[in-house]
Amino acid sequence: MQFGIPLPDAFAGFIERLPLYLARITRLPIAWGIPGSEGAHGMPTRLFRYDHDRMKRMVLRSEHLIRCLIVWLAFLRLHYDKVSPSAHAAPLTGGTPTSPQRPVHELFAVRALPLHPVKPPPFRVSMPDPSPEPYAKGSFLRTTTRAKRRYDDEMDGERLIQRADRLEHLIDTLVPRADRLAAYWAGRLKRARAPDARDTDAPAPHAAFIEPSDLIFDPLKSPRPPPDLLEDAEDDEAEDLSLLHEVAIDAAEGFNALCG
Repeated sequence: MQFGIPLPDAFAGFIERLPLYLARITRLPIAWGIPGSEGAHGMPTRLFRYDHDRMKRMVLRSEHLIRCLIVWLAFLRLHYDKVSPSAHAAPLTGGTPTSPQRPVHELFAVRALPLHPVKPPPFRVSMPDPSPEPYAKGSFLRTTTRAKRRYDDEMDGERLIQRADRLEHLIDTLVPRADRLAAYWAGRLKRARAPDARDTDAPAPHAAFIEPSDLIFDPLKSPRPPPDLLEDAEDDEAEDLSLLHEVAIDAAEGFNALCG
């Protein structure tokens, strides 16, 4: 993997340790998958809920490590002047535009098969905004009777396995993802700080006015990693996650200074 800039030793260390964490994910369905559920890739695709939840946390941790590396690398690429501000580039997410869905064919509907191939959710560098406060004690949703989830419930892990398989691709595309993220935010900040086009007769390049609050580059949304990501994590991975999250927070805060 060619980064094209001098990298801190710590960055290279994180990159070197990522394959270890990915290998741990791969071993889980092999060791704990339900026998007889092997898919085309030879790996069991059904897991008990307990193991499915464990594997999901492992995948989320690795995705977050990669997310933090992208933010850090975007800052470094901008620092070394390897990125030009862009008016159009947007961060890579892996998503595809949605389009209207035609009705299910009447002959296919009776087969009770999934309508679309199983796909992992898109990977996003920017985390969602924090969830609102939970419902107050005694609210309707808390008092509604529900069937308790059991750890021995069988779960389909196909989508989760695909998500784990995608991690190597995310690592391989660190540079283009970081460049697009840096170009997008550098361009956004540059346009916002340009002389106000509304004071001239020329049309503004972008009709929407950018509020000052929209110029805060805050992809990680919190000063610490989400607590559930650290649950049952190995000590080395938990330490990497905490350290890298802190570094990425500092890098995100440095975007405004670099973009002047």
